[in-house]
Amino acid sequence: MRRGRQWRRVVVASIAMLGALVAPSGAFCADLSISLAEAEVRAASAESEISTAQEELGPAVARYQAASARAVPARKAAQAAQGEVHTREAATSARRRVARERIAAIEGDNHREVEDHDDAVQTGVGLALAAAVAVVLILGWGWFRASAAVAWLVAQRRSQAVALCAGAGFVILLVGAALSGVDGVIGVLGVLLFVLGPLFAVAFVLARHSAQVQAGRERALLGRERLPAPFIRTLAALSGVLCLIFFAGVLLSDGPQPTGVSAALERTASGAVAPLAKRELAKAEAEADALTHRAEGLTIQRGAARVALRRARDGLSSAQNQLIAAEGDAHRFARRIEVSERREARRLEREEERALIAAEEEEFEEEELGGGCDPNYTGCVPDTGYDVDCDEVSGPVEVIGTDVDGLDADGDGIGCES
Repeated sequence: MRRGRQWRRVVVASIAMLGALVAPSGAFCADLSISLAEAEVRAASAESEISTAQEELGPAVARYQAASARAVPARKAAQAAQGEVHTREAATSARRRVARERIAAIEGDNHREVEDHDDAVQTGVGLALAAAVAVVLILGWGWFRASAAVAWLVAQRRSQAVALCAGAGFVILLVGAALSGVDGVIGVLGVLLFVLGPLFAVAFVLARHSAQVQAGRERALLGRERLPAPFIRTLAALSGVLCLIFFAGVLLSDGPQPTGVSAALERTASGAVAPLAKRELAKAEAEADALTHRAEGLTIQRGAARVALRRARDGLSSAQNQLIAAEGDAHRFARRIEVSERREARRLEREEERALIAAEEEEFEEEELGGGCDPNYTGCVPDTGYDVDCDEVSGPVEVIGTDVDGLDADGDGIGCES
């Protein structure tokens, strides 16, 4: 009987454990059911938002297409008008540039003519002066030969004297070439020095040679101590004629004839536009401004329609994403609830099977023990409903209650001692 009570305690504890396991699982399933319901609500809300977004998307697309249909031709027309204005302005700029280039070329030609005339005058005056100096040198040859410079050269060796004359003449020539590029009197002096450099070098060498021949220290080149007087006068006359020719050329030369610039060319170069062209350009600019203003307004409308269309598409896409997420959550929660219910069903089946097995084992033991053990003794004394003798009991037993079967003969609490 005591063992049967123990089995009953085991069954009760198993049922309690089963209840403890089922209770949290039931709470978990309840939470999943709440989450599933919320996911279904979100899905329904997302479907409503999708329907609203789809209703807004159609008009937004229509407005954007209509705005594009108006804005694109207007923009093309404005661009064409602006291109026409740019073409006219480019043509005017090209004419202005060509006119300025022509004026610059005319002015350059005039400037070159003036410079050429000045150079010709400077050269003529310089050559005339050089010819005059040559006339004076030829006519005053005796005085020149007796000068201190010639006497100093006579005192030098011939090679040294020739080198000094050549060097000095070359230096004077270089100085004259440098000064001839300057305008005015300095330029005339440069031309004069350029001619007199070689002339004086030759004159000093000949004067030294003549002095040496007269002194009898050198032999005359032409076999004569002096040149014939007619030759000298002829040479002086030629030099004088050259001097007169150069001076006459300077005095009789025509001044530069500058080319004039026409008034029309000056107006074109200054940017002045003909009245007709000016009116046409102003008309083209006004038309371009009007078309540009209209195109800007239509472009702004198109931009607003594009923004509205993008917002409608974004709203539709967001609602679709929310629907997908809500349906995914609902599907996941439904799967988890299904799995949890299956798990709990399997646990309940296993606990029921265990409880049935325990009950069957208890019934089987009670049948084997004949109804169980008497609770008045420790050790199993069969509870048969009639008095039990010691030969029916295995071993001594302890009386813990009332000795109903009379097994403790000496009353010491131990029965069936032998």
